Amino acid sequence: MTPLFNPATHTYTDATGKPLLSVTTILKLAGLIDDRWFTEEACWRGSCVHAACEYDDKGTLDESSVDLGAWGYLVAWRKCKQALGIVGFTSIEKPMMCATLQFAGTPDRRGRRGSRRFVIDIKTGSHEPWHELQLAGYAEFDYCPEAVDRIVVRLKEDGSYSMKMCKDWHTDRAGFHGALAMAKWRQINNV
Repeated sequence: MTPLFNPATHTYTDATGKPLLSVTTILKLAGLIDDRWFTEEACWRGSCVHAACEYDDKGTLDESSVDLGAWGYLVAWRKCKQALGIVGFTSIEKPMMCATLQFAGTPDRRGRRGSRRFVIDIKTGSHEPWHELQLAGYAEFDYCPEAVDRIVVRLKEDGSYSMKMCKDWHTDRAGFHGALAMAKWRQINNV
């Protein structure tokens, strides 16, 4: 199912207009994301890098439009895709929702590598423990979430990258479901 997404407010609703919590909001409400480090500069960098990677993946990137500060990250993304053997994606930055659990989010990339499905989240900052839970939430958008490879890709300004394959599906899923329950409880009780 595709939710309605408002990019100006970064909010999601279902087809009836009912608000849906986002994966990131769930993790924030559960106290798992410390957003003190989300500086204006870091947010700008992340937006520039995500846009460059998105246009590149869609084949519409005008390389002359890439901010010099984002260029190394784009080079890193290209290297990472090659190392993973990715030639295309089934979705890029597409808002999705889990109708059963009533939440939404926008996975950076979804696709296939051979017979395996994957979901990737692209990061430009340090690796954080909540990334595994974020990807567990994104995997819930799939009809068989336990069979989805979850990959966190950290791009670096110098053109290098690191990857983390999320391995503990059952613990990560339980952690995300716990965060979802806490977020809904906080929302209902205005806490």
